Amino acid sequence: MSEWSPLIYGRTYEVDFRFLAVPYDFDTSRKEWALHYIRGMLQSPASLKKSSRWAIFSDDQHCVFGVACQVEKLVNTSVLNERQLCKDKAGRPLYVFVGCVAKMNKSQNINDIPRFSLEEQYLYNHPLQKAFVDIVNPQWRATSFRNSSSSKSLKKLSYSKVNFYSYQPRYINVRYTLNEFYDNKVLAWPDNLETDIEVWETACQYIIARQPISLCLGFDSPSMIIKSPFLNGTIVNMNRKQILDRTLKTTIYNEDSKSEYSSIEYSIYERFIEKFLQYFHLILNKFLQYFRHFLGKILNSSRRK
Repeated sequence: MSEWSPLIYGRTYEVDFRFLAVPYDFDTSRKEWALHYIRGMLQSPASLKKSSRWAIFSDDQHCVFGVACQVEKLVNTSVLNERQLCKDKAGRPLYVFVGCVAKMNKSQNINDIPRFSLEEQYLYNHPLQKAFVDIVNPQWRATSFRNSSSSKSLKKLSYSKVNFYSYQPRYINVRYTLNEFYDNKVLAWPDNLETDIEVWETACQYIIARQPISLCLGFDSPSMIIKSPFLNGTIVNMNRKQILDRTLKTTIYNEDSKSEYSSIEYSIYERFIEKFLQYFHLILNKFLQYFRHFLGKILNSSRRK
């Protein structure tokens, strides 16, 4: 199992949105990096009542997995100290980002990625649900942003092994090769269960291979994903795969066109192959170095005899 640490962004009874929990190694720049994606997920919060948005995003330091949802979908409303977390002082339904972080470094191998699910009951008794309740309850009655954002109030947590129901992806489906290089382009697919599962498993493979990637499932519209930092995503009511251009704010390709792949897809695929070959040569060179070293030891020992 990989080691994860909670990451929670939301508001409490009286105090507006802020981080409620971060990993101990999250400094200001790391929080800004994560917040960029989280705010993209929390766009149009009213639509979170209908469906939650799941995401996974990473760079060379951290991998984040999480969900943006109404708090009501995250807690057991039959329990008083959980039910109270659903609305603020004005009686407005609350929404939240709750997720977890793993380190992307040589000492931490990420070999399993938590599942996502569109089922209503999925988050009940989930590790994310327990982390949310345990962390938010003590901060629920904070009365000022200054006090709630203090270093003593903000939970900075360690990493530990978590028993998620996890994906251990089998292969990268070329049909769902993801965009990891082109910041001004977004790959978008129709939001349906089959596609969601395929692109999620593909993103897991990128993470396990230590490739930076970003994917969010369940955006309401192309304009919403264009406003976010995500390079890949699924969009509700989209009929076909599209490539969106952030600078032009338009579709530059869809899968009904005659060409099987657009130039951008070819570029993404070629870059992936190029990086794969680089890693392969690196591993091969390391193996040859160890083999030569081992062979040298054997030859030296035989000479001594």
